Amino acid sequence: MKKHKVGIRFALALLGGLLVGGVLGFGAAVGRDALGAGFIAAQRFLQQNALWALLLCALAALSVAWAQYAAGRRHAAAALAGDGEENEAAFERADRCYAAAMSAVGILNVASFTLYGVGMSGFSSVVALEQGAGRLLALTAVFMALVFGCIYLQSRFVRATKELYPEKRGSVLDSRFQKQWYDSCDEAEQRQVGEASYRALQAEGRAILLLFVVLMILGLVLDLGMTPVLVLGTLWMVQAVSYQRAARQTGQDKRG
Repeated sequence: MKKHKVGIRFALALLGGLLVGGVLGFGAAVGRDALGAGFIAAQRFLQQNALWALLLCALAALSVAWAQYAAGRRHAAAALAGDGEENEAAFERADRCYAAAMSAVGILNVASFTLYGVGMSGFSSVVALEQGAGRLLALTAVFMALVFGCIYLQSRFVRATKELYPEKRGSVLDSRFQKQWYDSCDEAEQRQVGEASYRALQAEGRAILLLFVVLMILGLVLDLGMTPVLVLGTLWMVQAVSYQRAARQTGQDKRG
């Protein structure tokens, strides 16, 4: 009975998705001119203001990261100086603050590459490049500063975390940092990393599928070419193949 319910839910979800896709596709075809003009206007706006968007993201993310890092340092000092339940509570608060700071810097890193790519796409012609050479140099300078700044902050946050966990190993500048850090975690921490990775894999799969739908609908009204779909398909294939390969390798290691 349970299997029948699962099958019915799947069929209904598939039917609902087809209906929604059909309605959106029909609406996109009907309002093709308006949707196309709106998309082009939004694209130009982002390209022309990528530098300001990058600076705004940097200001927000760095403010959060530095505030969390400063709070973490205060809690860490209290944790390392005392003992008892209060010490343990301060220890946990410091750990959470450092994690939040690392998350903010990680988000800024992704946003930096994304917005830099958006800004660079506005200089696809020689005329645009000549007219906006100063803006291009400024965008590149800010991007490079943020990339190296993120690396420095991540390294600083990792060193601070090692003060709480002396057993942790790895350097941000080392290409094997993630593996070294993971290997230095205990079983509970490794299990937590595995659960987080599983949830991230699920979220990424849903996001890729949603983006495919969006690209297909936009393809009805705009000449996007095949590059966006190929890039998205490549990412999806890398995710699927790497997951299957890692699963087989893990199974072999356990049997061995």
